[in-house]
Amino acid sequence: MLGGLGLDETAESVYRLMLSNRGWGAREVSVHLRQPERAVHDALDRLSELRLLRRGGATGEAWQVVGPEIGLQLLLGRRESELRRKQMELVESQQAMQHLLHEHSALGPGGLHELEHLPTADAADERAAQLLRSSTKECLALLPRQSTVMGSGRQTERALPGCRERGVHIAVVCHGTDRERLSLARRLGSRGVEVRAAASLPVGVLLFDRVTAMLPITSPGQETEGAAVCLSGASIIAALGALFDQIWEGASPADGSMRTAKEADLPEAEREVLRLMCAGCTDEVAARRLGVSLRTVRRMVSRLMARLDARSRFEAGVRAGQRGWLT
Repeated sequence: MLGGLGLDETAESVYRLMLSNRGWGAREVSVHLRQPERAVHDALDRLSELRLLRRGGATGEAWQVVGPEIGLQLLLGRRESELRRKQMELVESQQAMQHLLHEHSALGPGGLHELEHLPTADAADERAAQLLRSSTKECLALLPRQSTVMGSGRQTERALPGCRERGVHIAVVCHGTDRERLSLARRLGSRGVEVRAAASLPVGVLLFDRVTAMLPITSPGQETEGAAVCLSGASIIAALGALFDQIWEGASPADGSMRTAKEADLPEAEREVLRLMCAGCTDEVAARRLGVSLRTVRRMVSRLMARLDARSRFEAGVRAGQRGWLT
């Protein structure tokens, strides 16, 4: 359950056991868990690195366990800092990509064999539909608010049924609070497309078989909206693919019943359970603080984890923060 905070199964078992038996050492833990003493020592060292244990006592050899209210909250804070750093790296990558894109576009059509200009929304839509029909493996899309990467989108959507028949996997991340994007997500979802939503997206892009990419572009003096560019350079395709994968992992699954952030507000009881969960409190502690049964808390935790599509409590905390559920 605490893998997202850097604890493997053995380390978590040792930590839980030492919380209940604060005077125990490696030998007692080894006997109780039926684990080799070497493995227990490795787990103790890992817990010490994570500052969940520290040396104490007169000789400095005994282990003192740090309670989850402090220890796990510190771990959560460090992981949040790591996520913020990765987000900054994403932003920097996007800026570098846009800079490269503008440099390429300045060369004009034919300047590079890897570049194809599509001057209008209809041209972009027609080319996207052609690429979709010729795809054999997958099509990936990032659709930010008001993105014109699909052009008008009519021909592209009409090409979807053929992709499904050929077994082409289609995955889309759309802006999670834009009504136009949510409407599009509902239409795509009804046609077998896997759709997720994100609070913000740095760039609009279509990726076809991770060989060709289509991005919206606005050149100086260009008046026509919906213009796009197709790229087939290996380096930029790899960067865009990595960008999509990272955004996809952090996005929330969406379906035809997607709701706006306001409509997805939590009941106060569930919000409080979420806060306690993210603070490292156990279900038992949360039940005592809220004055409800343990079964009720576990039911709410299970519902929250499913709603956030989270595999761990740490992941649930991150996704809840992205949705603004912890404010």
